[in-house]
Amino acid sequence: MKNFLSILLLSVICVFCAIGLTACDLLSNTNNSSYNQNYDYVYQPTKTNKPAETTKPVETNNTVVVTSVSLDINNKIVTMDESFVLTVTVLPENATDKTVTWSSSDTSVATVANGTVTAKSQGNTTITVESNNGKTATCTVKVTEPQIAVSAYIDGTLYDTVYTSESAKYKITPPAVEGDINANPNSNKYFYGWFLDSNFQTPLNDDCTFTQNSKIYAKWITVYTNSFQYTVSNGYATITGFSNSTTTVVVVPAYINSFPVSTIGYGSKYVNGRNYNPYGAFQDKTQIRTVIICDGIQTIEKNAFKNCNSMKEITIPNSVTSIGINAFYGCSSLTSVTIGNSVTSIGDHAFYGCSSLTCITIPDSVTSIEYQAFYGCSGLTCITIPDSVTSIGEHAFYRCSGLTSVYYKGNSEQWSNIAIDNFNSHLLSATIYYYSETAPKDGGNYWHYVDNEIVLW
Repeated sequence: MKNFLSILLLSVICVFCAIGLTACDLLSNTNNSSYNQNYDYVYQPTKTNKPAETTKPVETNNTVVVTSVSLDINNKIVTMDESFVLTVTVLPENATDKTVTWSSSDTSVATVANGTVTAKSQGNTTITVESNNGKTATCTVKVTEPQIAVSAYIDGTLYDTVYTSESAKYKITPPAVEGDINANPNSNKYFYGWFLDSNFQTPLNDDCTFTQNSKIYAKWITVYTNSFQYTVSNGYATITGFSNSTTTVVVVPAYINSFPVSTIGYGSKYVNGRNYNPYGAFQDKTQIRTVIICDGIQTIEKNAFKNCNSMKEITIPNSVTSIGINAFYGCSSLTSVTIGNSVTSIGDHAFYGCSSLTCITIPDSVTSIEYQAFYGCSGLTCITIPDSVTSIGEHAFYRCSGLTSVYYKGNSEQWSNIAIDNFNSHLLSATIYYYSETAPKDGGNYWHYVDNEIVLW
């Protein structure tokens, strides 16, 4: 009996343990396990909730947040007072809040409002656009001063455009050109230079200033190399004649057939059965109006341009050291002469009868003005003489009846030491002005330069 009761108690305990285990199993596997029709327990493994493979924006409580912002321009150079518009792109397109805020790192340089950037002053600034959740994009802006465009025309065709500004004092450096005979001895054209007008009357210089849409003009001039007669000695050419009888503008080149030209000289010529020797290289070429002598030529010899009575202007380059006898004798239409600063002597009769000359400046290199150098220059009203001159020959300014003003670059004592020969009464009766860089204290006749112009004190 005792054994039976022990067995019964043990059986009851086992039944209760089995029931407890089953209940626990049911509680822990509610969604993953089940019983079949026979109430047999069936285990089903727990499923893992993998994230969906998608590029959809992050949603927070059904809100689509901004993932990036970008601008259509990242760098920009503008001038003061210029404006431009920045376009912002906010992604994703279905973002709930696409509001952005604009800012400038330096509002004194440029401001921004709703993407419109306005330049204020020179400098650099960064324009930033930012979404409400902190996504940003930037554009670097450089503001420069306003530029003034100057169009450059050569032979009537637009060649280039150059720019200037307030910081450059509205001055320009004209465009460089290639092909000039001075740079290429084998060329047959000469660059005439830059001018402010299409008639080529007012040369461009370093003091010229410009406004918006200004223009400058230039032209090429044909060099008639094959029209020159010349001789060669020791590798240098001397021009002795010119056969072209129609051209009005003559360029005397620095090279002929690769020979450097040192001298504008003379040859001989039969006229009406008579042999004229010396006969200047350009003598009696009455069609010539303008002569351009290229730099490199050193000497203008006797009769070189004698009786070129239609010639109005000539520029003598700095390479020329002497102007010979009768060099411009009888050039009665000559109104403008520029003499380079290497000439030391102006020869006998050099400008004899140049009655249209009104003013002339003798360069500082000249030491002597020879016999009848300006004889008969009746239109001459003023002359500038340097303190380097030590002698003025007989009749040098004879019959210069219009001469009223002499601007001397020295003082009265130096002037009195110049050896002035006879028959220069018109020179001596003119008013002599002495050079002074500062305002004189004792009064008298004095002058100085202001912007390269003669001004009296």
